[in-house]
Amino acid sequence: MMPYPSWSQGFTVRQAKVFIFFCIFAIVLTFPLIQDDVLYSLFAALQQHQLWLRVWANYMDWTGRLFAQVLIYSFLNQQFNFIEIPLIAGITAGFFLLFLRLSYRIVFQSQAEMNLQYYLILTLALILYLLLCHDFFEVIAFKTPAIQYFWVIVFVAWLLEQLSKVKPNVAFWHLELSFILGLLIGLSNEIVVLCVFFYLALIWRNALYNQRLRAFCFGLCFGFFVLMIAPGNQARMVVSQRLLDISGVHFSWMEKLHILLHDYASVPFKWVCFVLVLGLLIWVWKTRGRPTYALKWLAGAIFSLLILWPVAYCYDGVIAGRVTFISDLLLFYTLACLWVETGWRLPFRIHTSIWALALALCFVLLWYDAYQDRQFDQARIALIQSTPDAAHHDFVFHGFCPKPWFFFNANQLMVESLGSETKFWKNQAYALYYGAGTVRQVECAS
Repeated sequence: MMPYPSWSQGFTVRQAKVFIFFCIFAIVLTFPLIQDDVLYSLFAALQQHQLWLRVWANYMDWTGRLFAQVLIYSFLNQQFNFIEIPLIAGITAGFFLLFLRLSYRIVFQSQAEMNLQYYLILTLALILYLLLCHDFFEVIAFKTPAIQYFWVIVFVAWLLEQLSKVKPNVAFWHLELSFILGLLIGLSNEIVVLCVFFYLALIWRNALYNQRLRAFCFGLCFGFFVLMIAPGNQARMVVSQRLLDISGVHFSWMEKLHILLHDYASVPFKWVCFVLVLGLLIWVWKTRGRPTYALKWLAGAIFSLLILWPVAYCYDGVIAGRVTFISDLLLFYTLACLWVETGWRLPFRIHTSIWALALALCFVLLWYDAYQDRQFDQARIALIQSTPDAAHHDFVFHGFCPKPWFFFNANQLMVESLGSETKFWKNQAYALYYGAGTVRQVECAS
């Protein structure tokens, strides 16, 4: 029998982590600035020494997410983007490694040293799952959602893991730090905070006797209160309602719930996963008893989906992919935990080097997808910069034409990067950022 490649024998988990770090770094760095990235970079709050003024203005006029806004305005500034974009890519890659470590512990319920093959399989499965759920590029490669959602979610998960460890003697500064971190998380994102409350409700006995968790809860509640009473939340809902009034569209709460489920069903892969989860749940329950551990994750997935109903529709009336990220992730954990509980294994052995090569191929395709989007955006920028007196010129761009053999959703983000109206906020931000008069997008030329 032919021996396996000798390089795989010395391949370790640490080397796999280094490889994954640089792959994620390259993908995030390659993916172009679009939509919110361009808008926040244009404000250049840190560059113009107006960080706190801009954050306060947003609190009064648009959103109560003070901590998230501080992060976004600090990391996106037009003049400093040549430094800040690589920095964002590096931090995102670091959080992705932490995300994989936490996912490994959740799925395999193990604090022991990682098994290389399991680590590679989990990484590959998780990336493919996020791609098919249309979450990978929107939550990880897209800079603004990465900062506002991915960084915060991974940090909160890690923080709760640390705080859940009961210590007999806790220094006072630990309690102060726990309160401050809870306060910052409370000021980050409504959906994240509500999911944290749900998690704390599941471990309420631990939280009741854990001093650090109690301090964290007090800070979280206070921060969430400050977030929810923000005048900007009310102002944003008024604007959304006016837009609905202008369009003559009005929905009841039940109609909004129906639209939410319809939006969720627009990605059939999620429903396939739900059906698979139910099938595995019934099988495990009959053969091995009640899978309590997996049921907790399933309850979290359903809860985090249903809270999108009142939260998201109070603002924009739409559900973005980034908003369903927590629900999608918890559904994956449910599916993976049930799969592990079944004890099912492949009928044939696949060597670790094969999984490593499959993961490498996946990263190559991801990077190539991001590169295609960057090339498309660079062509638009080059046209603007090569046009004399571009500031007084009306630019009409053809929309991005996704390749039919690409199932990754970075292409969809590029399709939606500009609108057909020159006064659309994405178009105005793009025009100002690159020095064009006006820009608009028409249907892609097939």
